[in-house]
Amino acid sequence: MTEVYGTTTINAPYSVALDSIVRRLRVKNHRIKLSVPLAKLGFGANLGIEREVDVSFVPLHGHKGERLLHDELQFVWEPSGGGPFPTFTGSLKMHPLGVDSEIVLSGEYKPPLGVVGEAFDVVIGKRIAEATAKMLLETLRQELEADFAAVKDTIEETPNKT
Repeated sequence: MTEVYGTTTINAPYSVALDSIVRRLRVKNHRIKLSVPLAKLGFGANLGIEREVDVSFVPLHGHKGERLLHDELQFVWEPSGGGPFPTFTGSLKMHPLGVDSEIVLSGEYKPPLGVVGEAFDVVIGKRIAEATAKMLLETLRQELEADFAAVKDTIEETPNKT
């Protein structure tokens, strides 16, 4: 199994992160598009890998972890339509970080295609997986910050009825 780990900080409270991610997955019918520009791996600037995956998930609110209180989304994603792509099992943990949030992605996959897949993973597959995780976290950061900004604007614009 190959492990993947990544983290990002989001300018939004952790208390809204899990529900926002779950809502987005449901709106997208449990399917997301993962992509990574191969330029980030030192290849041609116009090349990239893109794949839709089907996501099964379980949201868990308010777990007391080793460090502090966190929410968690446990998930498995599988490539839509099959193909020589790995199934990934992991979690997203959301931790409070002052007024911001830290989101930690961790998980693992087994390279497909046996020995050939394992060799591919050593040469470049793991780098692709790490770059994909980084792109996913960046997308999540942008989406969650946009969601929080919209909620915050709505609250600030709502007249106080006292």
